[in-house]
Amino acid sequence: MGLTFNNIRKDYLTVLSKKRPTFAPVSHNLITIPKRPGAYVHGHETDIRTIEVNVLINGENISDLQKIKEDLAQWLISDGTPKELTFDDEPDRVYYALISDQVDFEEIVRIGSATLVFICPDPYKHGLEYTHQFNSSGVLEFINDGSVDAFPTYEIDVSKDTTFLSILNNDSHITIGKPEETNSVVTMPRDMILYDKFESMSGWNPGAAIQDGFIQMGSIYVKNGNFVPQSFGGNVDANSYKWRGPAYVKQLPRSLQDFELECFMEMKSYRSTPAERATELGRIAIYLLDINNQVIGKMFVEDPTEKTMMVKGVAKLGPEAATKTIMEYSNQAYNQFDGFINIRREGKWWHFQIGMYDTNASLGSGGTFGGGEEITGRRYGRYNAQFYDTDGTYQTKVAKIQVGFMQYKNYNWASMLLDTMRVWELSGTGGVPAPEDVPVIAQSGDRIEIETSTGQIYRNGEPWYKRLDPTSHFFPLKPGVQRVTFYPNDIGTVKARVRKRWL
Repeated sequence: MGLTFNNIRKDYLTVLSKKRPTFAPVSHNLITIPKRPGAYVHGHETDIRTIEVNVLINGENISDLQKIKEDLAQWLISDGTPKELTFDDEPDRVYYALISDQVDFEEIVRIGSATLVFICPDPYKHGLEYTHQFNSSGVLEFINDGSVDAFPTYEIDVSKDTTFLSILNNDSHITIGKPEETNSVVTMPRDMILYDKFESMSGWNPGAAIQDGFIQMGSIYVKNGNFVPQSFGGNVDANSYKWRGPAYVKQLPRSLQDFELECFMEMKSYRSTPAERATELGRIAIYLLDINNQVIGKMFVEDPTEKTMMVKGVAKLGPEAATKTIMEYSNQAYNQFDGFINIRREGKWWHFQIGMYDTNASLGSGGTFGGGEEITGRRYGRYNAQFYDTDGTYQTKVAKIQVGFMQYKNYNWASMLLDTMRVWELSGTGGVPAPEDVPVIAQSGDRIEIETSTGQIYRNGEPWYKRLDPTSHFFPLKPGVQRVTFYPNDIGTVKARVRKRWL
């Protein structure tokens, strides 16, 4: 019999026996009064759970055991965050545990067996996560046969614009936005005018902007539903070129003053060693052009270093002759970049953001980016930069978007692709809303996630609390039969991801 910790199991480790409490320890808070018999019960506390596991280490010799000691330490000693712990005799129950500092790895190696002591700050046993669909009337009948409250994560895939949404259970509710009334004026904070999944070259033409030491050559094609570089123009005289590669441009349906652009992309190295990966350079570029193909602004995800990996985000405003750098930010997490960039102009404010996009598999998650993985969709490693255009230098309307892939001289290039781009026109920014104004909070294509265990809300993977009704309560699903209602029930599909829990 074995165990799995942090989704890893070790073949050299055999579980001999374990001391695993049937229930989490509970202590009662008692208040005693002098000269009165007994005590008053003032609630109770559920203490941490401790699990002791006797294990046998199967090593071929002393040298092998020494290596096992190092491997055990690397496996069991975590960053302080509890990890999933499961046992073969109860695979449908999960504990969230840390290894105790009482474990002596030297002792394990010396005698080939030991007792591993796990502590569970969260004392409950958790079931596997399952997804439950609300019916067409917006109702979920849920039977919680666990012994304690369960905290679902709700996923709403919006198919119709809405000013509010509500999840209700008895007297509790979670409400975002507010419903429109008879005298309401519904306002649209943003209007999507381009949604390009880079599945076709239709509407894309050879690029127009040539700057930042960039020479256009080569071509782009569609592979697995993404734009990827087909060629960079072949070998060239390295002294005559700096960055070079293919670029294509697309005209927007209308020119934009206040806008937001979001683009998902990848830049990764698939070589086997860090030294080999360091030799691969590359750049993915997004240009904002006016109607005359003049550059208003641009943003790059690039690795320009020759001896190490250093992927960074770069944002600039203006043409090459008078460019203004707003962002130049690198992060080790970006070195295998699977993320996004965001560019927004509201009035005279420019906002730039770069971040990573979580493509770890998750039961019940939806959507795919960058090669078809099932994604959790959460954004992390975000970095923001802002600029206030005081004298209005960078206020020309954006009429076209240019995308490009670049190779540095004749160096090897990283694997690069463009996945999805969305462009919105922003409206009503900068003013004070009238009392009768009711803004649209979500539009077709948006995904809203509500985590009742943490009180976190996400819109399209981005933390989002702006429209949360302050009277909302992130209610759990108590043991027994529970009825949860979603309203309005015609704005999209709703699912609840739930893990039941036991003492």
